[in-house]
Amino acid sequence: MDRRHVSSENSEDTQWFFADAEAPKAVAAVVHGLNMRPSKMGDIVEELRKAQVDVLRVALTGHRGKEGEIKTVTRDVWLDDMADAYWTVSDRACAFDAPKYFVGYSLGGLLQVDLMQEQKHMRYDRMALFAPALRLRNKTHMLRMLTKWMPRTWKIPSLNSFPGYFINHGLSAAAYHAVFDSYASVSSHEALKIAGDIPTKVFIHPRDELVSAAGLTEIVDQCPSWSIDPVERVRDSTRYGIFHLITDQKALGDEEWNRVTLSMQQHFLS
Repeated sequence: MDRRHVSSENSEDTQWFFADAEAPKAVAAVVHGLNMRPSKMGDIVEELRKAQVDVLRVALTGHRGKEGEIKTVTRDVWLDDMADAYWTVSDRACAFDAPKYFVGYSLGGLLQVDLMQEQKHMRYDRMALFAPALRLRNKTHMLRMLTKWMPRTWKIPSLNSFPGYFINHGLSAAAYHAVFDSYASVSSHEALKIAGDIPTKVFIHPRDELVSAAGLTEIVDQCPSWSIDPVERVRDSTRYGIFHLITDQKALGDEEWNRVTLSMQQHFLS
């Protein structure tokens, strides 16, 4: 069996990607963003693999290509997904006496911080957060108000279309309710304080349309073990997606992608 990849029948399911080493240097969970195909975290997964890290690529409920599943999600359902991922990574890390790391993009980063305030022992040794949805721009809050009173099964069409990135053709109101419930739970200083002593690298584009880069900078200033790494896209945002999209080589371009992934690897393995 190819140790690099243990797949399921559904390529978007949660699955392992193993390093080409009998004993990995570390074990990591990688979690995608809202309505993003888990497979689109593949560039990050591959960079970690090359650094001899075993990777569990996590698929949140509603992001596995299963019809109608997105209508059933709640904050608690997603936190259960995150807890399952934590224990799966922890078991493998323990087997190899290896550290455990976390990489989260947007919603993925938000949910991990939320999980830690609910279950304080579910902590990774180090984290890398790509545009974590911990501080949102004002226009994103408008969406919160618009969806607040919608029935859970209502479908909101996607405003943008980036071929190959979205897993669903639009999102249920239930998905937005779950996002904003999680966001509300981590908005307090106390919630962020719980995660503040974990060495964490935050990547964010200054012009991110959804997440407030200024807000994240304020969080980093309050968290002694966090640092921020501004990302610059050389690609045109109209052609390659919004500035919020910073998780693959296509979006960032070769030079910036190499810089970002080197920064992530140095953060994890230095």
